[in-house]
Parts: sequence; C-alpha cells; structure tokens
Amino acid sequence: MADNSQILYNRPTFPAQLDMSHPLTRGLVGCWILNEEGGMRAFDSSPYGNHGTLTGFTNPVRRPFNGLLLDGVNDGISFTTPGRLNNPLSVAISVWVKKTDAVGTERLIDFDAYGIEFEAGDVSLFRAGGAGATYTSYPTGTWMMLTGVFGTGHGNDFYVNGSLIATEAGNGTGATLATSTIGYWNAGAARYVNGTIGSVTVWTRTLTAQEIKNHYLNPYEMFLK
Repeated sequence: MADNSQILYNRPTFPAQLDMSHPLTRGLVGCWILNEEGGMRAFDSSPYGNHGTLTGFTNPVRRPFNGLLLDGVNDGISFTTPGRLNNPLSVAISVWVKKTDAVGTERLIDFDAYGIEFEAGDVSLFRAGGAGATYTSYPTGTWMMLTGVFGTGHGNDFYVNGSLIATEAGNGTGATLATSTIGYWNAGAARYVNGTIGSVTVWTRTLTAQEIKNHYLNPYEMFLK
C-alpha cells in the first residue's frame, strides 16, 4: 500500500473553520485535526466544541501537517462524551493513522462504545454487544484513512483509504460512556496506540460510499479555503 502522507499536506491552519454549507458537515458532531501549535488541548472544529485534553504527554510532538505522535505508553486524548453520541442510531467515524508497529492490542478510537481497535496485526471496528468488521494485516509506517460506518439494521461497514474492505451484519446493543477517548481505552487495560494520528471526524449518521471516497481524496473539503 502506498504512503498517502501527501494527502494530508492540505491540512487547514489552526484554528480551522468549517464551511457549514458543505454537505459533509451534515450530522457532524466532532472534528479534531490535531494541528495545534502547542498546549494540551485537542481543538474540535465542529460547531459543538467538544475539545479534548491531551493526557500522558510531557512535550506533545505535533509534526507539521502530519498529526500527533503517540508513544504507545501513556499518551492519549480524552473528552466528555457529547450527548449527541449517547447511543445514536447511526454513527460514522473516520481517522487518519500511521502505525509504528503491528503488535499488541491498541484502542484507536472509543466513542461511546463505537470505535476502532488494533489487535495482533489486524484492525477492527467494534460496537458494544456486537461483532465488528476486520481489516487483516494492516501496514505499518504508512498513512491509512480508516472509516467505520455503524447503523441500526445496517451492521458495520469498514472502509480503508476510501474503499470498502469488510462488512459485518451484527448491530450490537450500544452503551453510554461519560468519557470518550482517542489513542487509548478509558477502562481496563489502557491499550495505548503507538503511532501518529492525523485527524479524527465523527458523524451521527451513515456516510455513503461516495462521500467516504471523496473524504479520502480531499480530507479537508468541508473547510473554508
């Protein structure tokens, strides 16, 4: 799989402003592009201001145009779960990530029991109480855009770099968590991610295959130029 890092070079400068007339902003409840110039906050560009707090970092390494480096030991981002994410009927999550290695179990995204997790060289979607679609033998050292689409009666669809690679029919039961996280699990074994996260976006609706493809080709199309 080719390195897709050039796609991220169009990252908006901080603070980034969304074009709320763009159709991809419909249902948007969180958008963290992780390009702050400093500090311990992860700025949410969505209208809801679900700003996250960096935890574990001593001196956060934000690579210009290339996201936030996590050490796999105790780095992560946490924020209060917005009410809009409390067990909605449909959710779509998209994240750019470049993994350092393919060992261990690491929780990339945990949004109120919807999320994405690495385990033993594979990466899977999950939803509390239900199975998730899996992408086997993911690459390391190269950027991937992972997108999970969850819907009641819809199951789970897993897209990698804008292409559908797996579908799981199970729906799960959902759950309600007070705190959501990026880069680790906020319960039990922490499962910290070892790698770089480029941006994270979440919607309370399903996305179409074409929307996901467009988002991969131009991750910042919904931002003002």
